[in-house]
Amino acid sequence: MDDLFALPPAEFTAARDALAKRLKAEGDAAAAAEVKALRRPSAAAWAVNQVARGEPDLVVAVVDAGRAVADALASGDREGLRTATARRRESVSAATRAAVAVAGEQHRDEIADTFEAAATDDESAALVTAGRLTKGLTPTAVFAPFGDAPAPTKAPKPKRDDEAVRTARDRAEEADRAVLAARHALAELEAAAKAAWAEVERLRH
Repeated sequence: MDDLFALPPAEFTAARDALAKRLKAEGDAAAAAEVKALRRPSAAAWAVNQVARGEPDLVVAVVDAGRAVADALASGDREGLRTATARRRESVSAATRAAVAVAGEQHRDEIADTFEAAATDDESAALVTAGRLTKGLTPTAVFAPFGDAPAPTKAPKPKRDDEAVRTARDRAEEADRAVLAARHALAELEAAAKAAWAEVERLRH
């Protein structure tokens, strides 16, 4: 079966059927039925499988980073969460780039989602690591606990920080003013451009 998933998708079905036929001829009907039931991988799933087989360290990095995020969430370690989240983002990006190089840019979203899924729960991590995917995976909305890491029963309420609130409000107001100034500048540029174009048209005639 592992050899089947290493094949290009276009060769999968014929090789699968040949293997099932051989197993049946050898008297292993159960294995033949199991092989016959296998579905051909999508292009994105195939590319993820190739990364899992050819560059397993990239997948290990994705899974380890996901575990680190889950541990930080469970312990309430904010600094650890920031660090782990950055690791997860970098590892998913690296694995995604490797798979996109195999399947093509058009499959980037499905590939990225699959690696994100591998970083969010044990089941998806195991599927990706095995290199036998037949379709892309969808990441869970929130991180599921890995292994024995306890999941928080209720998200802690953020502490009130008046100074931080004021700073955020001031920055938002500055941003609003900057956007308004930019709009005015754009309007002036558009007016100048129209005037210049009108002058060109006048000189032409």
